[in-house]
Amino acid sequence: MKKAVKITIFIAIGMVIIGTAMAFVSMAACGFNMKNLMETEKYEVKSYVLDDDFDDIVINVDSDSFAIYKSEDEKTHVEVFESEKMKYDVSVNNKVLNIESQQLEDGFDFSKMHFVVDFSQEPCKVFLPKEEYESLRTKIESGSFTSGQPFTFHDAQIELGSGSLRIDSMKAEELTGTSKSGSIDVFNITANNATLEAGSGSVKLEEAGIDGTLKLKSTSGSVKVIKTECKNADIRTGSGSLLLDHVKFAENLEASVSSGSIKMEEVVAGGNLKAKTGSGSISFTSCDAKDLDLQTSSGSVHGTLKTGKMFNAKANSGSVNVPDDDANGGVCRIHTGSGSIKVTLVGSEDGSDPSIDEDFDDEFEEALEEEIEAAMEEAFDAE
Repeated sequence: MKKAVKITIFIAIGMVIIGTAMAFVSMAACGFNMKNLMETEKYEVKSYVLDDDFDDIVINVDSDSFAIYKSEDEKTHVEVFESEKMKYDVSVNNKVLNIESQQLEDGFDFSKMHFVVDFSQEPCKVFLPKEEYESLRTKIESGSFTSGQPFTFHDAQIELGSGSLRIDSMKAEELTGTSKSGSIDVFNITANNATLEAGSGSVKLEEAGIDGTLKLKSTSGSVKVIKTECKNADIRTGSGSLLLDHVKFAENLEASVSSGSIKMEEVVAGGNLKAKTGSGSISFTSCDAKDLDLQTSSGSVHGTLKTGKMFNAKANSGSVNVPDDDANGGVCRIHTGSGSIKVTLVGSEDGSDPSIDEDFDDEFEEALEEEIEAAMEEAFDAE
């Protein structure tokens, strides 16, 4: 390598190091607050109080986190963050509560660069006088949404571009929650139908009752369903593990993972149970269904069933160990391209343990640790 090229490379590396150091010092000087560092506009809390009654709620904002609470009086209270360039329109028209952000200055001026998002900032707050409403429509381009009190909606739709979604103790006929980049955590809900979808982030549903269809999807992230009952379910993740723990399906379950393991504990389906992973193991403890179809291209299939079945098990490369066929049982199809198959019945001599070997447990824990580390890195990069 020529001397001039080497000198140029060393200079470039030196400039990067100096620039990084200067950025760190600047951020430290302002307490690592992005707003103090790069924003010339001052934000202040603006409170709105409304007496009008309404049945529908619409929240449409560019960049702010929101949380809804029960009001302590019969009025609606809205607390938002405003500046000279960012205002809110908070009003009630035709029995609809509208909360909409308004960017007063178009374009992007690098000489007056400002960030709306303040990582230390509290969310905007909406205090609602009633517990039951017809609909909730929320769209936030960059920011989180939280509902932690027992509200009831006929139709609830929350759409986030970049931010986390957390719902606790909500009732809805139709519930839809999506986040292109961020986790989704839902607890203690009842709904007729529920759809939760994360582009890049985990999805967790716990202690839910779904009378109709449950749809869960994560393009990149783990999916967990715990202590939940529903009629039918379609659960998918592109890259990440799937955990089903104490879940009952009145009819059918279809679970699919492109790359990752599937673990089921005390899972029962009245109809068909289908679980498929492209690359990863499948384990199940004390599970059952009328018919089962378990497939993995690369990985083992180990577990225990509550009742006997007619088995159709095949491993292209690996051992196969299943109970004798039970003519009174349904069909259990198991196929693995590369890995072993071991199935026992609960209460049998070989079925007293969970039938999940230590290697599989280690693999599942390692997968979860990798997803947690990836999520932490993603959150750090976002900040």
